[in-house]
This record gives sequence, structure tokens and C-alpha cells, in this order.
Amino acid sequence: MPQKRFRSPQEKKRLSYEKDRRDTYGENNKSSRKNVPRGKAIGNRALRRAGNGGWIDDPDRAEDEFRKKAQSRFKKAPHAPLGDVVQAKISRRLISVGAKQMRRDLKGREATKCLKKS
Repeated sequence: MPQKRFRSPQEKKRLSYEKDRRDTYGENNKSSRKNVPRGKAIGNRALRRAGNGGWIDDPDRAEDEFRKKAQSRFKKAPHAPLGDVVQAKISRRLISVGAKQMRRDLKGREATKCLKKS
């Protein structure tokens, strides 16, 4: 039996940032449990409907429609890596830190300029 490799906390954190994923679609992170099966079911239903009708009237057109429906099926997309999500959050935070104070300072400067002109 091979020996277990011990990782340092820093290495664990780096691996977590690389491998863990976060939902960035703006929806509830637990909703994927229901939305993924729902998307697959809707795609399957559309495929069955395309396959059931139209074969008798115009087989060529029906086959083309069936192929279109088969190509536009539900596909899962991976979520964003945790490292990217955290980096974006930090950059947003840096932009907004002190923004209120900056706005107040700019207002104060504009007001003093107006008073000096008068």
C-alpha cells in the first residue's frame, strides 16, 4: 500500500483554488440539482415531439427538423474556478473601497471651486 502524501496548508489552498468551482450565473447554487435534469427533460421532450410528427407528410423536412433538435440539446457547462471568482471579488472590492469618501471629496472640491469663482 503506497504511503499517503501529506500536503502543506498552502498547497491545499492552491489546489482548492484550481480545482474547486463556483456558480457565477447569478442563480442559487443549489438550483443546478433541479435545473440540469429539467433542461435534459425539455430537450428530450422536444426531440420526441420532432420524431413523432411529420414523417408521413414530408419525410425530408421532418428528418431535417429532427436533426436540428438533436443538435440543440442541453449541455452542461462548467462553473468558474474558485481562484478566478475570488480574484474578481477582490478586484471589485478594491474598486469600491473608499468610493463613498472619494465622491464626498470630489463634491467638496467642486463646491470650493464654485465658491472661488463667485
